Amino acid sequence: MKKIVKGNDFTLRIPVSRMFNGVAEPFPLPGCTDIVVNVVSSYRRISLPYAIDVSDDHIINARVEGDAIPRGIYALEVKGKFLGNDWRSNEYEQFSIVDNNASGDTAFTPQEGEDSVLMNTALIILAPDVALGGLIADAEKAIAKVDEKLTEVDSTVGEAVRKADAATEQATTAASNANTQADRAKAVAEAGMRLNQSVQTAENMRIQAERERVMAEEGRSTAESKRQVAESGRNDAEVSRVSAESMRKTDEARRIRQETERKTSEEERIANETARLRAEETRAASEQQRVLDEQARNAAEAERVKAAKENKAATDQAVKDCQQAVADAKVSIRFDHASKSLIIRTGKE
Repeated sequence: MKKIVKGNDFTLRIPVSRMFNGVAEPFPLPGCTDIVVNVVSSYRRISLPYAIDVSDDHIINARVEGDAIPRGIYALEVKGKFLGNDWRSNEYEQFSIVDNNASGDTAFTPQEGEDSVLMNTALIILAPDVALGGLIADAEKAIAKVDEKLTEVDSTVGEAVRKADAATEQATTAASNANTQADRAKAVAEAGMRLNQSVQTAENMRIQAERERVMAEEGRSTAESKRQVAESGRNDAEVSRVSAESMRKTDEARRIRQETERKTSEEERIANETARLRAEETRAASEQQRVLDEQARNAAEAERVKAAKENKAATDQAVKDCQQAVADAKVSIRFDHASKSLIIRTGKE
């Protein structure tokens, strides 16, 4: 019994066989209807989604979702219908769901991109012995028997006719040898009765043989119809498989295209981000240079203001000195700031 840690998804691969003449042989599932796959514990029965294997049509692949099945021991139940006959298999416990790795014994290996486990659980399904090939073979045998009986009927009818001819001849001889009219009439009547009985017996045998032939033909037609239905089901399954494969390829191509577009968009985003960072670095350098230039301009302006103040102070001092000198010389001297010139006045205008 396999022990699987709870939470792991896995697939049950279930080979289905039937017993034919005491020998187990693969059981073709596309010809079956109403197939159900269950895992059964002591307290519940869980139905599983399944698919018939494409390469081996006698194998069922049943998907088990790890988060949908609780801890416990599970048996397998598989059932369905074949040619209107129900079949069912109920196996003993096949696997158990446990809490932790220490209790489990199944090693999971990546398979087609996901973790799964192959369950080689053999199920022997004792399906009805009536199969399509058997029905057709039985119908052919019945038709052969009918042909043999028709041959026997033809032989019997011929024999009856010969006997009737012999009886007629005997009646004619008896009539010719009879001494009276009554003897001749009696002989003819007996011969006619024997002829009628032989003909009636042959006709009854022919009717019975015809009935058996009709029944055998109906059985053959029914078997052929069921075979055609089974073949149609197999063709539909193949068309569905091809369609699903085409959809898978289309989805994969779309995924690859979207991944390529995502990579292209990511590369463009990285290029734009790089350009933005470079522009930001250039802006920061320009701003730093502007700040330095502004500081230099402020320093120059301060120097200019300082020089202007010193120049005004020197001019004012020179004017004072001149005024003092003029006052001492009885000369009036005034500095006209508007014209920036010295106005000297003496005692005379």
